[in-house]
Amino acid sequence: MLNYTPEQIEAINTVNENLQIIACAGSGKTQVISQRIVNILKNEPSIQPQNIVAFTYTEKAAAELKSRVLKLCKEQLPDTKGLVDMYIGTIHSWCLKVLQEHIYEYQKFLQLAEYADKVLSSVKGREISPFVTEKLQPYSMAAEPEVSYGRNTQNFWIRNQRNIYFTYGTRKYYPDFIIFKDGFIYVIETKGEIYSDTRKNVLLKKLDEVPGDATIKGFRGILIFSTQLDEMGEDYIGFDDFIKASEEILRRHQSKADLIQDPPAAERFIKYIPVYQPIKAYKKFIKKQKTPKPDGWLEVKENPDGYPDTVFATQAKGDALNPKYRHNDWIYLNHVEDKSEALNNLSLVFNGTIEDEYDPGCTIRVVETIEKESSSSLFNEKEIHLKPYNKIKEPIVITDVHIGEEVEIVAVEYLLDEDIAVLETF
Repeated sequence: MLNYTPEQIEAINTVNENLQIIACAGSGKTQVISQRIVNILKNEPSIQPQNIVAFTYTEKAAAELKSRVLKLCKEQLPDTKGLVDMYIGTIHSWCLKVLQEHIYEYQKFLQLAEYADKVLSSVKGREISPFVTEKLQPYSMAAEPEVSYGRNTQNFWIRNQRNIYFTYGTRKYYPDFIIFKDGFIYVIETKGEIYSDTRKNVLLKKLDEVPGDATIKGFRGILIFSTQLDEMGEDYIGFDDFIKASEEILRRHQSKADLIQDPPAAERFIKYIPVYQPIKAYKKFIKKQKTPKPDGWLEVKENPDGYPDTVFATQAKGDALNPKYRHNDWIYLNHVEDKSEALNNLSLVFNGTIEDEYDPGCTIRVVETIEKESSSSLFNEKEIHLKPYNKIKEPIVITDVHIGEEVEIVAVEYLLDEDIAVLETF
């Protein structure tokens, strides 16, 4: 134990009162705060690590404070379980953390909500069944006390204003819209790419498993992306097509938490395809190494005839492939021996000069070749342009190279039958 001054000891032992500690640099403020946190955990059984929030101005200061607190906890506490839940960091990081955990309790993203208004404005006149308050456990649906479900008080669709919610664990999730159509209740979520939450995706998928009753056939979860808003213009697609395409987007927008680590062997390349990071795919298919193992297996549309064993999935990074693929969307790829198949197609490409959002030396873009006259040679020079879908992004240009030599093609885009329909819709 360090030798503390009487004032420092008083600060360390004060638990239930506010303190303001004023001292010059190097006088031990960080040490006092660290020891005070440990004393609170040691002497106040009702206070758990997750109840501790310690703010600093900089990440560097946060790292120093966190290091000291953990060191003292290991020395003085009999049990260090739960310390990972204690927050020590900048106020900006903490605010971001709170927003991520409670995003549905805040004002909706108006642009996308207005888009859903636009899509749904032509269908009105039917009601929400009162039984919905009983049908989702543990993903239960409920309403604030002042909300009535009487058949004369709710329309065919409603824009949710923090009235209707689902519960999962101790949290509440407020969907943007609730819709009743063709015997199904649709829960529409309009902020897919802004906030991607595994629990939210799981909840929306769980809706498909909830049985209905004599009035309602069941529930459906729908995810809307601003891509749809960008491409709508003045017109909008039919509601049934909209529902079908949005449900498919939800299925495709899985996170790594949804991966299956060891699916049945008989279902591999039938119902599941492997997931590889780009560098692992390069080592497996180009370097022919046996060691790269899949990061997991992704459930896809079942194909009784089987997918090629060279098909795999990886995640898009950055915004170069907007609007077709958003950051972290799954891209299906197929390794090809004929490198010419990459021309004018979306491909996973490796070259030492490439700098992009992916592993060093690789990208996923559309491959084009351009021949240019050479001022110093009898032969034309060949450039490879790796083009994005995003019109505001510049292509990556590789000069005087050849596909299959300096530029290595690992795989080209592989479209499932259902993906072709979805991509044509949008």
